[in-house]
Formats: sequence, structure tokens, C-alpha cells
Amino acid sequence: MLGDPPGDDLNNAAYGMLGGNYQITGQTATGAELRMSQKLYATGAGPRELVIYVGHRSSESLKISGYALKGFSDGSPDYGFGLLITTNL
Repeated sequence: MLGDPPGDDLNNAAYGMLGGNYQITGQTATGAELRMSQKLYATGAGPRELVIYVGHRSSESLKISGYALKGFSDGSPDYGFGLLITTNL
């Protein structure tokens, strides 16, 4: 449940994700997720998005991951992308 902040009239919404991951090598993996939700506003649309990602661990202390997103409803962004660099200092 996301709550109902003052001034907004939000609906309770069910949401879920279906996805899979494939280990290409010991250091590299790729996968995809389909994310869906009911609409939060009476006049809105429920988000539906496909995310494709790849991650590579170049050492024990460094991992680089990237993703691309495609939205399939008015409740989702049209496109998106991101990069994540994780390190243990």
C-alpha cells in the first residue's frame, strides 16, 4: 500500500513483476523484467514497463550495471536508461 497523502486521492493498487536472469559468464549477467501495476488515480493509467539490464563484475570490489526501459502505457515513462557503478571502498 502506497498510502494516501493529503490533497491526493490515491487508490490501493496491486502490482507485480515477472522476470528472468541469465548468467553469460562468471562475471557477466543479463536479464529482463516486465513490471505492471493497477492505476493509482481514478483518471490515470497503470504503469506497464519492460526493463532490460546487463551487469559485469570486473573485480571483487567493482560492479558496473546498465539498463534500458520501455514504457507501454500512459502511466509509464516512454523510455529510460541508467548506469550503476558499485564499489567496496
